[in-house]
Amino acid sequence: MFREMLRYVLSFLVPMLVFLDLRFSILGNWLGPLVAFCVIPFLEQALPRSTSNVDETMKGQIAFDVILFLNLPVVFGILGLGLEKWLNFNGNWVAGLGILVSTGLVLGVNGINVAHELGHRSDAVSKFAAWALLWPSFYIHFFIEHNWGHHRYVSTDRDPATARLNETVYAFWFRSMWGSWLSAWALERGNLARKNRRFVSKYNRMVWFSLAYVVYAAILVWYGSTPALLFGISTGFLGILLLETVNYIEHYGLKRRLLPSGHYETVKPWHSWNSDHRLGRAVLYDLTRHSDHHFKASKPYQLLQHRPEAPALPLGYPGSMMLSLIPPIWFKIMNPRIEALNRGLDSKFQGIERA
Repeated sequence: MFREMLRYVLSFLVPMLVFLDLRFSILGNWLGPLVAFCVIPFLEQALPRSTSNVDETMKGQIAFDVILFLNLPVVFGILGLGLEKWLNFNGNWVAGLGILVSTGLVLGVNGINVAHELGHRSDAVSKFAAWALLWPSFYIHFFIEHNWGHHRYVSTDRDPATARLNETVYAFWFRSMWGSWLSAWALERGNLARKNRRFVSKYNRMVWFSLAYVVYAAILVWYGSTPALLFGISTGFLGILLLETVNYIEHYGLKRRLLPSGHYETVKPWHSWNSDHRLGRAVLYDLTRHSDHHFKASKPYQLLQHRPEAPALPLGYPGSMMLSLIPPIWFKIMNPRIEALNRGLDSKFQGIERA
């Protein structure tokens, strides 16, 4: 257990580098992004992948939860440090952009990603922590849309967070962001209706989440006027773009079959792209074993399993995210993989039908 726990300590590598760079200007505020999107992808290709699985005895180990909750002071500490650095930087806009990108990186990797893990849990403390981690990215509504929208409609045209074949990541960003926000409102409306509660009421979580965004913006303006608000909006937006880029690579081009009954087939391992690269697994709390997450969303991150029937990305998550930013290359690499996967599935289903 100690070895596994120690592996997840690597999840604090990026915020540690961001902190050191913001504090001591080691690489002009770009050290964290450079390591995350250049060094880690290179190391992932050099290191052997791991398909080993852990046993269920690690389920109740509180140490794994402690690692998650430690991200609260880490994220808000980096957020505060980044804001102070931004309000006092000397006009070097390359360094200034580095402050925004580095802070946004932490909001995405250690904020939204950890909120995703905690948001699938049923206890109030985990849910509140998830909302807090989503707050500085103006994305608390992700909690509603992801849990009750994405997990139900993943890999269908009804899911705004599933990337379609030949859709660029840039088009997907804005379709997913806008669609997820609208979906969250619709899901909350349905939730209130089932409970016989009015849409405009104190029970509407979307109203409270929207109010939280206004409060955060007001705090920023009070503390540092327009520059602070610009910092908050920019870093939050960058954190969202990281999330949406991950969404893009996780389900790109994968579709569930619509059955004669009018319902979609059950979510299967081949409806998510996976990666068993060691560093990405550790830094992202095994989000890269995404098929098993969709099999059982409440399963703790340390128990997520390698699924041999799940399709694998050509690179780890960080490398694949960078690859997706160049659509012609991304399509050239990924589309043949999708075609091969679909041919295999067609043969499989035809064999089942004949039997």
